[in-house]
Amino acid sequence: MSPIADYGKIQIENWQNIAQKSLTQNEITSLISGEFRGGTEQLLTQQDQILTLKVATFSHSNGDLKKYLKNYSDNLLTITQYDLNVGHYAVFAENDRLTMTACLTELQQGTVTADQFKVTQIRAAFNTIQLWRWLRNQDQLIPHTCHWRSLSLSPITPEANKRLLHIWLTLNKTMPTL
Repeated sequence: MSPIADYGKIQIENWQNIAQKSLTQNEITSLISGEFRGGTEQLLTQQDQILTLKVATFSHSNGDLKKYLKNYSDNLLTITQYDLNVGHYAVFAENDRLTMTACLTELQQGTVTADQFKVTQIRAAFNTIQLWRWLRNQDQLIPHTCHWRSLSLSPITPEANKRLLHIWLTLNKTMPTL
């Protein structure tokens, strides 16, 4: 059994933390398959915008977000996007809030479907760090761990999608996967 994920307070430059709470298994297990290892939700503010950041770790996961995303779109292709630096992610609007979400692999590559997750995890297994951890019996060769991330920005502005992508990339640099 892997240790419980403790994200602590996540800092984002130029954003002020206004609230934080731990996510519970009951709140989150309907989103993603796997064993919930912990998570947090933070509210941050900058000028007139509110950013909601949710992160959680699931071990023994297939990384599939389809069930969760069906609440926002019947056609997964219409909300799934790809960025070379991010990987696959979903973006959808609800009320006056734009949300970007994905399962991150150990190499912080985003995935939305089980197939994307599987392929990305297999590629990650041939990373020298992952191979070294496996050879030292510290980890599975293919870890099947989803580091779920969700960023929601409100109100929606013409620059909201670009801002979410920028914040996502900033978090990739400053926030390690647990």
